[in-house]
Amino acid sequence: MLSLSRLPWMNLRGYPVRTGTLILFSMLMTMTIFGGTLVVQGIEHGLRTA
Repeated sequence: MLSLSRLPWMNLRGYPVRTGTLILFSMLMTMTIFGGTLVVQGIEHGLRTA
């Protein structure tokens, strides 16, 4: 029986390459945003102390 609570899990298990690609892309975007935030904060801190 197809239920709305099982549908996302069936979709994720049905397409493992797509799921892995989406997870990898999400991780890369998270690291990019976090890294960019650290760079901007470092530059701002450097400008305040100069």
